[in-house]
Amino acid sequence: MDLSIFIVAVWFLFLYIWGMRLFRKVDVFFPSKIMSFIFLVRNVPYIFFTAFDESFFNERVLRYFNNYANIALDWAFLKYAFVQTVAFISLLAGIYYGSSSFKPSLDYSRSLNIDRKPLFLSVFICSLIALAGYVSFVKSLGGIQVLLTNLHDRVALQSGQHGLKLRPLLGMSTVFLLILQKDKKSFFGYLLIICWVCLTIFVFSSTGAERILFI
Repeated sequence: MDLSIFIVAVWFLFLYIWGMRLFRKVDVFFPSKIMSFIFLVRNVPYIFFTAFDESFFNERVLRYFNNYANIALDWAFLKYAFVQTVAFISLLAGIYYGSSSFKPSLDYSRSLNIDRKPLFLSVFICSLIALAGYVSFVKSLGGIQVLLTNLHDRVALQSGQHGLKLRPLLGMSTVFLLILQKDKKSFFGYLLIICWVCLTIFVFSSTGAERILFI
């Protein structure tokens, strides 16, 4: 185990948890909580795995560090920790001062008072279209097992698969679900959002669109 990289992972774990708890009087969908959660899921497990197994790190980047940049992996992670920490704190500061500027017009505790039926219909239609495109793509390959066993060749598998262009509709349906939950909170709503986010992550990740997903 590389102790330096492990310390970086622990640092980020506490940093992002702190970011999620910083604004306590806002709901769970406040930007600081969402961004902290995304950074936590996206960065911390990867750094932890790398701390215990260096081969988990991207091979081409590691080769560049060793052969061209002449920098050790642990030192590169320490530099990254500094830059990422400054960037993350700056992001939280921007959220804080931005929300403070509009504080008189914001009330995170009140309902949105929206017409829920059109949003439910939008969730259903967007989800149906997006999933139809994804299912069509998987069937054309011969099944989900073929896709999962050939993830290294996703670019070739997706060539000419226009149904995958419908994937962003899944993201839209997730946003609509968040709005519905904001309007009227319920345990079932939270459970549905968690399941839907997991489904969306699976669809995007299995087709090599992690960057689109997290942006």
